Amino acid sequence: MSKKPYDLKPIYSAYTTTNESGDAGACIACTFNKSTAHSLAKDQGWYGGNGVVKESKALIIGDEVFILANATPIKVHEVKEIERKHKEEVINKAMEKLSPEERDALGLGG
Repeated sequence: MSKKPYDLKPIYSAYTTTNESGDAGACIACTFNKSTAHSLAKDQGWYGGNGVVKESKALIIGDEVFILANATPIKVHEVKEIERKHKEEVINKAMEKLSPEERDALGLGG
């Protein structure tokens, strides 16, 4: 059985908000991970509130992602790079909270 030449999966877009009604403004990033999108939208809203996250379907063909209802493709590696950078930031923030003794106990170096 051959692999299909495309994939269809959910994608989450994080947006700033432009007013107290929560209307979406600029797109911050697109990611395949819903919690990453919510984290990226944090503090990106009106007067320091959270931005909004919208779910769409993404058609993936090769290394391009087509967000359905959006005619401009983005590259899969761009989406994956956003997710990688966000994960790295989360890990770094968590590591900053650990003492050298805690890092050693977890085998992470002091």
